[in-house]
Order: sequence, then structure tokens, then C-alpha cells
Amino acid sequence: MRTDAYTDDAICASMGLPLFEHDPACLSAKRALRILLKPSFDPEICLSFVDGAVSVVSARATIRHQFQPAPIPTDRARASLEPGSFTALLDDIERVADTAVGSGFMIDGMNAEVALFREGVLVFRVTRVAGMRDDWAAILGRVIETTWESIESPYCRNTLADAGKYAGLTLPQETEPVRKPFVGTVVLGTEEERTEVLEALRKVYTST
Repeated sequence: MRTDAYTDDAICASMGLPLFEHDPACLSAKRALRILLKPSFDPEICLSFVDGAVSVVSARATIRHQFQPAPIPTDRARASLEPGSFTALLDDIERVADTAVGSGFMIDGMNAEVALFREGVLVFRVTRVAGMRDDWAAILGRVIETTWESIESPYCRNTLADAGKYAGLTLPQETEPVRKPFVGTVVLGTEEERTEVLEALRKVYTST
């Protein structure tokens, strides 16, 4: 995929999610955190921490490897966190917010887009690298591990385990239940017609 097409908003749209900074749940929460994990060789994952709970949406295939952004099947999970764990993660993010100057980037690694919300307002947004030896990398590792420990979906846990390797984590892989057969669909027509049909399909898919 062209670099200019591989944007955070395009990734979220491909996974049937609101644009990265415009998740209604984050914008209506007292405190919220949204993290988009972008491994070079594994599927993307969006983590949303809202009022004591975490939701996980992981792509079933790497969006980066598509010709262009398009709807992609996802796995989803949700869990409540221990109050202390939720608060500690957000406190850690706020603690190192002042060190988030500029944007990190790593080839053949994992970049993470981080957005912190307070009282419905975006406090800050930054791109950091999960594999660097700094406070941010350590926090991202804790975010991945805490989420992995909290959710039950073996599909999401395994995708998180893959992402965790970029942050120096070794999380076990689980046996995944056999999935139902998946049939892809090709939409022909003009760009406007394809966009209209794909948007309709996305709404149906994300509402089920």
C-alpha cells in the first residue's frame, strides 16, 4: 500500500471503526485512551480504554499489505479492568506526555499511535515506537500485556501476542477455534459506486 494511503483514519475505517480521534466512546468519557498498533508484518490492532474497560479490535490480515484501504474482517473483544490497573495505565501515559516530542518511526518494527482524552477533549496525540528502550516503549508493553491478560478471545489474544514480540514480550499463543468459511466479495463499478456499496456493507458488518 502507498505510504500516503496508509493513514490511521484509513486503518480504522478498514476495521469498521470511527476515525482515530473521533470515537464517540472516547469523546464522551471522563478519561479515555486509544492506541493503534501498527506492526510491520502482523495485523493491526486498535485498543480503546474507556471508563475502566478495554475494547480490542484486531484485523484478521495485515491492512498494510492491501493494494488500497478496504473493509477487512476483524476479531473483537471487551473486558473490564481492575480500577487500579486502568488508572495506572492512564497515569503512566500522562506522566510521559511531555516526552512525546516529535514522532517516532521504525522500519520492520511496530509504531503505535496514542491518543489521550479527558472530559471529551483530546489531550494529546503522538506516534511512538514500541521497540525502543524508553519509558514509552515500556508503557506500550504494559498496555499490550494488561490487555492480553484481561480479554478472553483467543483470536485477539494471539494477535496481541504477535504484536507483543515487537515490544520484547513473550506471550503464549492459544489454540483458536475453527472459523466459519469466509467468502470475499469484489465490488465493480465507478469509484463513487464502489464507495457507496462498501460503506453500506461496512455499516451492516459493524452492526452485527
